[in-house]
Amino acid sequence: GTPNVLANPYPSAISAIDLINANPLINEIYFWEHLTAPSPSIPGAGSINFSMDDISMYNLSGGVKAANDPGTSTTPNGVISTGQGFAIKAMAAGTVSFDNSMRLTSGNTTLRNPADELEIDRIWLSVRNTEYEIGSNALIAFNPIGTPLWDAGYDSKRLATAISLYSHIDNNPIQLGIQTRESFDPTTKISMGFASQVNANAVYTISLENIEGIHIESTTVYLLDNQTNILTNLTESTYEFESNKGTFDQRFTIMFESDTVLDTSASVLASITTYPNPTEDIVNIHSPNAVITDIVVFDLRGRRVVEIMDKEDHHYVLNLSDLETAIYFVKVSTEVGSITKKVIKK
Repeated sequence: GTPNVLANPYPSAISAIDLINANPLINEIYFWEHLTAPSPSIPGAGSINFSMDDISMYNLSGGVKAANDPGTSTTPNGVISTGQGFAIKAMAAGTVSFDNSMRLTSGNTTLRNPADELEIDRIWLSVRNTEYEIGSNALIAFNPIGTPLWDAGYDSKRLATAISLYSHIDNNPIQLGIQTRESFDPTTKISMGFASQVNANAVYTISLENIEGIHIESTTVYLLDNQTNILTNLTESTYEFESNKGTFDQRFTIMFESDTVLDTSASVLASITTYPNPTEDIVNIHSPNAVITDIVVFDLRGRRVVEIMDKEDHHYVLNLSDLETAIYFVKVSTEVGSITKKVIKK
């Protein structure tokens, strides 16, 4: 689309949802959050440019905060205050219309005040790198109006931030910062990608920032790394991985499993323990309810560094003394399935 800068012309707040619904040219709205001073060192067409990491966005499914968010919550919620400027990417040539039906009787003091929103289920995911102090955020929403295909006004492309976590539509190359699917179903799987403009091999952390909605509150969110085959429960912990510069479509998969339907296999795997952790050399792996068959240790780059095959026992003593001090992932396979544990080698 063609970038355009607009502003709320009224002496009262207006609804971003009403503005988008009334204007087919608008798919989403962008806000500059004034977090980084314009600089000639920032890539762009001008002699002095703004950082894309300072941009937040909002569509009919909700908002995604700026990548440079300092912890003050720059997530837009659909209230555009008096005189507030914003940007759009027009889907075609035409005119954007404002009318009195969009005006609100409250919420004019700040973009962050609560606004009436649709009753939908949502999860926000983030990826961060502490060394370079950069990050990115993605929103996945579930709404009866949504579909697995492209939904104008509900699906939005990702921003070109320094690093980016984004989702995919099935059989579609579009990289989404906001994706809206049909009503929540715990069997749904969401394909995710990762992109980095950092010209170095670096460590990144993916976390579940927030989850809301009556249909999704009792659900566990899992992240599967399709490169390492490591499964992480994001509801309880974060996931660390290494990556070089590049774009890695379909690197991850988001999956859900309701707490109320955990099967016997999942309960058996959940009983497996690894201790001590952190450790200097020895890790005890104990599986009280299933026989351990194989053990594989991966480093942060997804390389196999230890492989123990054809074990038939409930307990195994794993020796990591030959490995460097680092974070490792221990995949324990049993007769009923496998589980991966994060282990810190001191």
